[in-house]
Amino acid sequence: MSQNTKKPYDLPDWPAEAEQTQEAPRPRRKRRAPAEPEDLWGKLRFRAGKKVRWFGRRCRRVVREAQAHRFPESNRKPLQFLLMLWGLLPSAASRLREILLGLHSMCRGAESKFFNGPTNITTSRFLVFGVKGLLQANSGVKNAMLFNVLSYLSDRLLTEGNAVATLDELYIWLSNLTTIEYIRNTLKRVRKKESSMILASQNLEDFDVQGIRELTRPLFAIPTHQFLFNAGSVNGRFYMDNLQLEPAEFELIRYAQRGVCLYKCGNERYLLEVHAPPHKEGLFGKAGGR
Repeated sequence: MSQNTKKPYDLPDWPAEAEQTQEAPRPRRKRRAPAEPEDLWGKLRFRAGKKVRWFGRRCRRVVREAQAHRFPESNRKPLQFLLMLWGLLPSAASRLREILLGLHSMCRGAESKFFNGPTNITTSRFLVFGVKGLLQANSGVKNAMLFNVLSYLSDRLLTEGNAVATLDELYIWLSNLTTIEYIRNTLKRVRKKESSMILASQNLEDFDVQGIRELTRPLFAIPTHQFLFNAGSVNGRFYMDNLQLEPAEFELIRYAQRGVCLYKCGNERYLLEVHAPPHKEGLFGKAGGR
């Protein structure tokens, strides 16, 4: 009796391979370089730290090359040190060139009139520092000269005492955060030495710039005496919030009036109309301050 071993059976269908979803490659994260500070000492610390980090990377590279024996001298420590110094020469030469050019500019070049000239101060009874020539100078020279003037003012106001300093066109001083902090600290301490500081500016918007708004706001609250004139075309709410005025007080100077200003002295308010005597009015001329 024969037995048929070939039994028919159905093969199951081979399951379809699941489509492998290929993940999109992640975008390489970009390393964000930190922004360079604006103040002078911050720039020095930032650039010094940058050089130190570059020197560390250079040293680690020399160590890796030594461990991999990629050059014949890698097993000799003195030669490694000399090769590292050789690699640092271009950077050192570039830095030395910048220093020499800066010194030449300060001693004999265009900036020598600020840093290498004899003083023209004969008496300290009444001094006027004109900073008009600094407006076209680069930021490094301008900051250095402004700090030079501020250091002199600080010595007269806080060390000797019994002096008055006036900073006109205050917007020039607002480009440096350290300068704003310097002025604010001086404002708080001058009264202890029988001194005073007068700040004058025309546009309130100069104090509301992003980045300095938090530092300039105390400048409106510290002074005991304030003379407020018509601010021109400015938002009334913005003007009142910054100078801490009531709506009725703002209405007094809302419209331009020659010689009229609002005087604040603590909690007292006075509407003043200033008139110069004829012999003093002639000194101002008729050119509108030019």
